[in-house]
Formats: sequence, C-alpha cells, structure tokens
Amino acid sequence: PTAYLDEHPDVAHAAGPTGDDRVAQLLAAAIVDERAARSDDQHWGFAPSGWRNLRTQGQRSTWIDGRGDELDVELEARGGGRYRVLVGPFPTPTEDGSLSEDTRRRADVRSTVSTDGDRTEVGIELEGVRRHLTVERDGPPTDVSETHVSGPAGRTTWHRAPRFQDHDAAAAGGGPVSPLPGTVLSVHVEDGDEVEDGQLLVVVEAMKMEHKITAPAAATVAEVKVAAGQRVDAGDVLVLLDHADS
Repeated sequence: PTAYLDEHPDVAHAAGPTGDDRVAQLLAAAIVDERAARSDDQHWGFAPSGWRNLRTQGQRSTWIDGRGDELDVELEARGGGRYRVLVGPFPTPTEDGSLSEDTRRRADVRSTVSTDGDRTEVGIELEGVRRHLTVERDGPPTDVSETHVSGPAGRTTWHRAPRFQDHDAAAAGGGPVSPLPGTVLSVHVEDGDEVEDGQLLVVVEAMKMEHKITAPAAATVAEVKVAAGQRVDAGDVLVLLDHADS
C-alpha cells in the first residue's frame, strides 16, 4: 500500500506543510540534530557545531523528506538560540574552477529547545513568524534513522543524508544501493539471472514508503547481497551486477 505514494507523487506532494511551514520544520530537525551532535561530543561539545578559528561557513547537512526530495541546510550558530541559516542547493564547482551562483535563501532564525525524553519541543521564529513544533527522533542518538516534526500545519519526516557519501556503486560496476536506511521487503532476482534495464530487483521499505530498486542497465546478477527482512543502511549495495557480458 505504501508504494502507492511512490507511484502517485502528485498525491504525496499535495499533502503536508508547504512554504515557510515546511522550511521551519526542516530547520527544527536540523537544529535538534546539531544540538544532539554537540552534546554527544566528549571532546569539543563546548564549541558550536562547525566552529572554526577563521569563520568560513556554517554547519552543512543534506536532508531527505518522506517524498524523497533533498534539501540542503547550512546553520551558523550565533549563540543564545540564534542562527544564520541558508536553505537550498550548495554552490558547486564549474568547469572554470569557480563556484556556481549562490541562490540559497538566507534568514536569521531564533529558536528555543526543550527536551523531555524522546520528544523535543522547538520554537522557531522565521521571518517574524513563530511556530511551535514537536520533534521526535527514531533510533539511538548516534544513529538516528528518522526525524519526525509536527505542528499546526501538519507533519513531516526527515532523514539526514550521510555526511561523506560512498562511491557510486552502480557507476563503479557494483550495483544499485539502498537510498535510505530501511528493511528489505522482497528480493526479485537470484544469482546468475539475466536482467533488463529497469527490471525490478529489490523492494526496500524506508520512511514508511516502498522503494523499488531496479536495474540501471541490462546485466547479469553476480550476487544478491540481501534477503527479505534484512536491515540495510543508506548506500549499502543490494545486488552486485556484472555488465561485462550483457
């Protein structure tokens, strides 16, 4: 049933907070994550996240929502719950070595955070409007799988992408990888199978949705790396593919 949202993205995109309500919920998730990372640091917990002797940039993170959309956030702690934030795609290097135009949204945000067990109450003041939100994180502090944020405008679910991305297994001739931490629901191929471009290989349930993993091109299944019911992390190779004889 959860595959319905994958197959009908117009329904998923029509639901949940939009505009500044969605941005505020993203910032709440990022601020709670930043505070948790700092409190878990046994050596530099006293310093703001991303602290540098010579300030260059804030703490960057990429978040994936329940619809599979990625949003980049940069937080620069100013003290007293104040942050300078930038939301949008990070500038990237161009062919001449310069950075692409920085089109990110900039804003000054005030926040208050109060934690009670697994629930964290967050007040976010964005563009002069204050929102009261509840943040709940699934998993242990050092390995949070999902962050749920709810408020008057609705609810969003976020997963923080790994800070250091693994190499592209598919491009390197390995095979497709899990897009998010989750559980393998079903495996549709066996070792030695010949598969076509787009053929279904594995179904992974992550963030309450079914993600269909398909072959990127015609190939031979060299090894199935997972089984139904197995937990996988983002970036785990699911099926090894051999393109040599395809």
